[in-house]
Amino acid sequence: MSQKNIQQWEHNAFSRILGVTLTEPAPNSPLFYLASIAAELAAAGSDPYLTQKSLEMAIIECLEGIDFSTRNSSSFTFLFESWIRAQDIFLNLSGPKGVSLDPLQKQLRLNSLQSLKNLLISYCGLSLQEDSLFSGDNLSAFLSLVISSPHDFADWFKDIITRFENDGFDLIVENITTTVNSKILAINSILNPQVFDYIKCLEFFLKIPQFTSEFVKIPWFVCGEAKEVQTKSVLGPLFSISPFPEEDNNVILTYFNGVESLSRPDQKATISTLRNSINLLQSHQFKIVNQIVRSSKFARDIFLKWCARSICSNIKRTGLQADPTLSASNGFAENLAAVLIQLSSPFSADTQLSKLDKTNIATWPYQRALSGQLDVIADQQYMNSSSEASEIVKNTWIELTKMCASTDEFLLFAQSKEQHPTQSTELGFISDCFYLTTLAVHIGPLVCISKFNQLRKEVVQLEEHIKSVQASIDNSAGSSTANPLSNMLLERWKTNLNTLKAKHIAMEACVMDPQKLLALLSFSRFVIASVLSLQQLAISSNLDFWKCFPEYMIEDQLSLILFVTRYAPDALMFPELSPPQPGIKFLEDTFVALVIAILSRPELTRNPYLKLKIVDALHSRFAIHPIVSQFIGSLNEFTYTHIESSPLLKKLQSDYPKNQLVMVLLRLYTDIEHTSSNNAFYDKFTVRYNISRILRSLWNQPKSQHLKATYNFFVNTDSTTSYIVEQFVSRIVSDTTFLLDESLTKLTKIKSLESGTFSISSEDQSTNQTNIQQELQSAEREASSYVTLAHETVHILSVLTRLVPGPFRSDSIVLRFAAMLNYNLCLLAGPKCRDLKVNNMVERFQFRPKIMLSEILSVYLHLSYPKAQVASNSIFKCQADDDYFLQKINLKDEHEQIERFIDSLAQDQRSWNTQVYKSSLELCSKLALKSLQSIQMLSGIATKVENSIKKSTSQDIQLGDDIPEEFLDPIMYTIMEDPVLLPTSQTIIDFKTIKGYLLTDPRDPFNRKPLQISQVEHLPDLKAQIEEFKQKQQSK
Repeated sequence: MSQKNIQQWEHNAFSRILGVTLTEPAPNSPLFYLASIAAELAAAGSDPYLTQKSLEMAIIECLEGIDFSTRNSSSFTFLFESWIRAQDIFLNLSGPKGVSLDPLQKQLRLNSLQSLKNLLISYCGLSLQEDSLFSGDNLSAFLSLVISSPHDFADWFKDIITRFENDGFDLIVENITTTVNSKILAINSILNPQVFDYIKCLEFFLKIPQFTSEFVKIPWFVCGEAKEVQTKSVLGPLFSISPFPEEDNNVILTYFNGVESLSRPDQKATISTLRNSINLLQSHQFKIVNQIVRSSKFARDIFLKWCARSICSNIKRTGLQADPTLSASNGFAENLAAVLIQLSSPFSADTQLSKLDKTNIATWPYQRALSGQLDVIADQQYMNSSSEASEIVKNTWIELTKMCASTDEFLLFAQSKEQHPTQSTELGFISDCFYLTTLAVHIGPLVCISKFNQLRKEVVQLEEHIKSVQASIDNSAGSSTANPLSNMLLERWKTNLNTLKAKHIAMEACVMDPQKLLALLSFSRFVIASVLSLQQLAISSNLDFWKCFPEYMIEDQLSLILFVTRYAPDALMFPELSPPQPGIKFLEDTFVALVIAILSRPELTRNPYLKLKIVDALHSRFAIHPIVSQFIGSLNEFTYTHIESSPLLKKLQSDYPKNQLVMVLLRLYTDIEHTSSNNAFYDKFTVRYNISRILRSLWNQPKSQHLKATYNFFVNTDSTTSYIVEQFVSRIVSDTTFLLDESLTKLTKIKSLESGTFSISSEDQSTNQTNIQQELQSAEREASSYVTLAHETVHILSVLTRLVPGPFRSDSIVLRFAAMLNYNLCLLAGPKCRDLKVNNMVERFQFRPKIMLSEILSVYLHLSYPKAQVASNSIFKCQADDDYFLQKINLKDEHEQIERFIDSLAQDQRSWNTQVYKSSLELCSKLALKSLQSIQMLSGIATKVENSIKKSTSQDIQLGDDIPEEFLDPIMYTIMEDPVLLPTSQTIIDFKTIKGYLLTDPRDPFNRKPLQISQVEHLPDLKAQIEEFKQKQQSK
């Protein structure tokens, strides 16, 4: 091929590719006239051809020409579109269309095209390195082209990398990233589709290995602290796109404005739209992160360190009074947690927990967090100095509240681990991902759940306030006391209420998504199993591992369970939860094991509120939603039947058997009496109410293993267990006495306040009326609480006395128990029972005196007859009547216990009233509260008590009035049966008296010094003297 022919071909190809001409075009021609080059060629007498020699001059003239810039959107667009056209011709020549050409001719043409492509690529790269080059705004133009046709850039990027790999490709990557981030921050709305265009761009770029390699080496990849992370770090803007109604994001609030007035189906449709956007966003975020962590070890490490800094510098988000302007947004924290949960799912979602040991839960805090490894950037040449200096992760871990260790104790143990490391090998990605995910959930979803609950309360409170103000305005309308400002304030409050409701619905879309909650539950199951494995390790090796473990990891799981079971039970019954999804199963296996683990070793948990929260969560699981509970039970039955447990799960079931659940709950029932919390009085009754509800739920399960566990626990003769049982019985008797007394007192007060017979001294009539109204409201609140607690306590008492009556007849408690029954029976069926009749008492206070009376009489029945007789004569059979609970009874002991109970009823001369007792039976018969057989048996009790009274009177007469003072119990003032000496006060007292007293107060009643029942000294000589005196008196 002649030189002229190749020049002519180049001219035609280059002109077409660049859209230029060397001859002056017509006025409306799209071609750009290269006037300078045409003039040079004419002056030199050369052919008017555009060849390789003049290519660069042609490109520069195009880029700098004023007329050219008006014809093209940007200089980068011109360069890229020219490269596309050159690439198309190059590929055509290389393909089938070039087969017919002479090989030499073909190669010359390809070389010419390659030269043009190289020039275009060079100027493209320079434009991306310097955004203001030529027409400027090159990076925005580049991104627009990528958004419109990303597939066109596959080969283009190969050429860019080849040309600039060692000549500023890192600067190109940094500039592209900066521009993408600025675009995302400028849009800052999940509801704007454009934001997804830029996210897809970033996702596309990171599919290129060389881009990812430079991307993670950007100097500010890890940069900023607290809220700054969202704008200063490389991944910050990507994760800052928020679906929440943030302080600086009104788009979401505007979107939901007015939604509160729509029907619930329409609200759900609006919520569904936002949830779809959230799922799409987090799907892209995960793909981007997944590409990063899979690209190289360095990329994985730098990402984890960015996560650690982002999370730990925002740990103050968890504070009760956290300032939202100083910490990262809800959206940022939520997105980061969602992505980390997805990264964790390969190991955390395994139903068999096969990778549990990979978490290195005991050693990670000391090898990674406290060692400073997550605070130090490995390749410091790539990171700015501010990222290297601080120790945010280390300091955050130190400041976290520990299970049972002070900060000084923790640092001492950490120092010992540093001096004597237990593991020299480097920890893997799983352990880092696990711990960072727990922290991300701590500052993200759980903080959002807390804010959502708080917002719910604010809505309710403001609604009630508006109703109160509206009622006040209506009452004062037309009077002289009407305030003209009230209506203005009312309208302002209504506007605020609408805003709060819009926020509430917007947060509902984010917080109550069943799929998200399921993912959290699945991860939570793995966390709980990890905590259990840590406790096993600590107990077998070093308890400091447990004592120095951060409390948040347990408390967060409890908060999640509480929220899901109370406010989002649909998440537990989601159609996709069909077995063997682990998110549901953990409520039965690992969670119950956690309850047993914490409550069985109370000395290893310093925070009393954590124990209260455990019971609260267990109560929510078993008692609040019975339908959900049944559904969970059915799934668990399927799971246990069809899925073989791994050795690890079997070990958990072996170490924390479910039959211990009742024992630890009963132990906490007594231990909570001495909690150190600020609201101890309220807390103990709340916990005991919850425990009662839990026990009721457990006992009502078909073929309940928990009912058998309860029975076995109560009849256990082990000294430790027996003492816990005695304490429990003592507590429940005391609670019943107090709660019934307070309930009935408050109801009587309410009746007098409403009838006008209760007055408060005040000279001003209006003030007096206000005081009475305040007193009434206070009494109503207290009555509602006390009545609820009393009903539940009496019910549990009725169930337990039927299941295992023996402990309730013990000599240390029976007198107090009998007095309590007699006293409350007089209140419910005696002359003052009419004082308890309050208007709408069932609706207002859930007070059902008929049920309470029936259950108290049931207690009489259960304790006054042999268990087999109660079971055989009962019309309504229950599991407590099964043969299993009858075969271990010692009939002789049972007979003695029954006599003791009857005698105790008779000894209570202050409250036992035969007439009241018989009146209560007549009432039961009239209202059909008891069966005929039960009423007949109850009538027999009255006869037994009367006989016991006669017998006791006869014995008293025999003993006479001259009983020596040293033979009398100083508290009960009755003749002692087993005298003992109290070492703390040197007082002699009857053994059963002091034993019953110490069950409620572990101090010497005479000098208030600490005293245990094992410390008392029995006095056999004095006992013998008393027996001798009694025999002597009876023989007279």
